[in-house]
Amino acid sequence: MAVLHFLAKGSFQFTVSVTGGMSQPTFTVVLQEVLCALQKHPKNYIQFPNQQDFATVKGDFYALRGLPYVFGAIDGALIALVPPQARKQVYSNQKNYHFINVQVVCSVDLNISSVCARFPRSTRDSFVLHNSTIPLQMSQLALEQAWLVGDSAYPNRPWLLATLRNLTMPGEVRFNEAYRRTRRPVKQAFGFLKERFRCPYKAGEAFLYSPDKLCQLAVACCILQNVALHSNIPIMAEDCNCDKPPGEDFEMPNEDDSGKEGIHVYQDDIDHFFN
Repeated sequence: MAVLHFLAKGSFQFTVSVTGGMSQPTFTVVLQEVLCALQKHPKNYIQFPNQQDFATVKGDFYALRGLPYVFGAIDGALIALVPPQARKQVYSNQKNYHFINVQVVCSVDLNISSVCARFPRSTRDSFVLHNSTIPLQMSQLALEQAWLVGDSAYPNRPWLLATLRNLTMPGEVRFNEAYRRTRRPVKQAFGFLKERFRCPYKAGEAFLYSPDKLCQLAVACCILQNVALHSNIPIMAEDCNCDKPPGEDFEMPNEDDSGKEGIHVYQDDIDHFFN
């Protein structure tokens, strides 16, 4: 219960330990035990869809805006940290802020089906994708038409759609609008994750933990987010800012702007579904 309090509020360990009736050193031990227990069996909580799930998942995404074959929405989140001095530059962005880069794939119901939390901010989203389990999982599915939708920070692949830019044809414009609506669940997932767990997703604050510990916290929060969704535990209305789109604080900059490059990968589907 003390660990849940800590993850939900993002408070100092001392404050949480007093509330939980234990010393701060004891809470440090308890926190590590709970994090290790959660991550011993991650596949019990975070599962990538399989071939049997394809029809259902595809239908859910198609119902959003008519984009076919979508198997999940992918995006990245940033977790601020105070970096190790010896590797400070590795975690910095252009404005000299320091972050961990966390990649997530989710479904329409905001269930997180994949999380990769082990790379510093200096690594691009395309690099995180390439070094995650996603390419192998998509190749193992061996589906002829199965797409993830990701923004232009990601490269075009036969199984990954990126935003089109410099659009000229009406079908391309309609396709891009459908794509944006279809990507919305992953932004909502990050938004609700931020609202439910202020640690480590506390906007504007850097946590005094090692990069490895922050990655553990990120994965633990994703696991608990899925548990909460499956248990129908709502986010309290007073904790959720409904005046702005959930997840807006986690928008990643477009680092690998693919423009119209790669449009041939799904040109036939644009012509068939949007012209």
